Amino acid sequence: MRFFHNFTNKFFDVQINLILIFALLLGNTAAAQSIDWKSPLRPCALKFSGNTAFDAIASDNEWLFALSTSTGLLSSYQTVPNADVQWELDLGSSIISNLEQDRTSLYVAAVTDGDPEVLSVRRISKLTGITSWQRDLPFADSYELQRNDNFLIALSTTSRTTLKIESGQIVSSEVPAQPNTVESHDRRPGTTAGEGRSIAVKTSNSDEIEITAVFSNDSLMFSGDKNGNISTTDISGTKNLWKYKAGGQISNFSLLDGGLLASSFDNFLYYFDQESGNLRWKKRFPFRLTDRPIMAGEVIIVSSAGNNRIFFLEKNSGKIINQISLREPLLLTAPPVFAADKLFIATNSGIQTYGQCEKTGK
Repeated sequence: MRFFHNFTNKFFDVQINLILIFALLLGNTAAAQSIDWKSPLRPCALKFSGNTAFDAIASDNEWLFALSTSTGLLSSYQTVPNADVQWELDLGSSIISNLEQDRTSLYVAAVTDGDPEVLSVRRISKLTGITSWQRDLPFADSYELQRNDNFLIALSTTSRTTLKIESGQIVSSEVPAQPNTVESHDRRPGTTAGEGRSIAVKTSNSDEIEITAVFSNDSLMFSGDKNGNISTTDISGTKNLWKYKAGGQISNFSLLDGGLLASSFDNFLYYFDQESGNLRWKKRFPFRLTDRPIMAGEVIIVSSAGNNRIFFLEKNSGKIINQISLREPLLLTAPPVFAADKLFIATNSGIQTYGQCEKTGK
């Protein structure tokens, strides 16, 4: 079903987008509330065509969007009833960011025209797969895309670019204050921080600190390094606020309800108060945490690429309330997402679905 690409009537596009927006008001929140995360989660009959290994997936509860960094293919699927392909878009082979979304659009950064020195971020219609704008970004080995009200923030370990969502106009492009010399390390496009994305910062005594994770909100900037140090500053990077020392490399950050989740190679997930840095809880897992946890209502879902287990935690206590073990030889390639009362899991053999489904025997 690729006829979406042929929409030309602007009035019709507006009507469809309005329908999409109203549907999304129920969105992921409704999906999260409709799943009993403490009850057994079983494989569901919903199947996706092909065995492509996707490296990033996102969903708005009606459609599922899957990105393969090895091929640069972005695909849109219906989540119900039959996982039909709606459209596909070839972005090129070098994807350098996560897959961000809002009610009507997707955002992704990639190498432009095969030139590794030229990078750009684009806004893509969820409905049609058509790019509405594309803007160049400062050179970096990878970007974290974050949506903030009317703006899209493209954050790397060396720059922070803010763009207007509607027009793509670049509002600001700045380098956070850093008194030391910064030198880029080679990284593989499309990998997680835990798989080799880092930046070397030379200190006054000539030692090198490799920054492996960065994240920000309106007022705070969070960074983590290869030695397990977590540092929090104001958004300009000039005022140090609090620090913490974990037992291994910091791979990812997530923000929720005034808290900061930090994933580490010491197998622990840490949950801090954003403002004070007070540790609310920490939880150990049987694998290195390379992927960012996701939120589903009051539940935190923890997974790691290259493993076959998914854990479900109570947000306030960190207590494990459920888990999934994929059958061999399936391994995760990206954090799961939830939509249409189901959990969608990207694996090395396509996308699997789990939920409160009838036993299928598979």
